[in-house]
Amino acid sequence: MQSREIAKRLNQVLHIIISIMVSQRKHVVGRVYIVRHGETEENKQGIIQGQTDTQLNELGRLQAEKVGHALQGKVLRAAYSSDLARAADVSANVGWTMRDL
Repeated sequence: MQSREIAKRLNQVLHIIISIMVSQRKHVVGRVYIVRHGETEENKQGIIQGQTDTQLNELGRLQAEKVGHALQGKVLRAAYSSDLARAADVSANVGWTMRDL
């Protein structure tokens, strides 16, 4: 299965989970935000990167910036991130440093 197909299916599952949580809001005791790194040139080419330390491309940096705006002002008790550059770049756009994680 291609990485884009996996990402698309994961996104669909997350939307279902979020819809259930919103519809049963009185039962929600916490929230989990799952953020995937932005696009890389390797993603565009369908290359699975694994632990290869690749950089975000222009679109990926824009996506990271959008995540930063979306999470601005959210209070988080914990945050976990890979130490790979593409994940660290997204964390930095949210306002976290590796020290915070």
